Amino acid sequence: MSAIFISYRREDSEDSARALYESLVPLFGKERLFIDVEDVALGFDFRQAVESSLSTCGVFLAIIGPAWLNITAPNDPSGKRRLDNPSDTVRQEIGRASCR
Repeated sequence: MSAIFISYRREDSEDSARALYESLVPLFGKERLFIDVEDVALGFDFRQAVESSLSTCGVFLAIIGPAWLNITAPNDPSGKRRLDNPSDTVRQEIGRASCR
């Protein structure tokens, strides 16, 4: 069970999210924190791990870097923002967290 869920976009805030995670570990312990790179083991279903952690978190932290809002999908020639895509993982995390 994770008490604190850290959401971020790798393209603009991975270092900040990692630093925040590392600073919270001594205070709360790894078992009370969720960050994808630490808590989704190789071979496990990413979305299922995220959903499980979101359903048990008490605190949701969205790390928003300078490019967060306007990041586009690298394989989308339209240049549409990832945040505008209903299947965007970060959008789904925020939506799920705010619906509790």
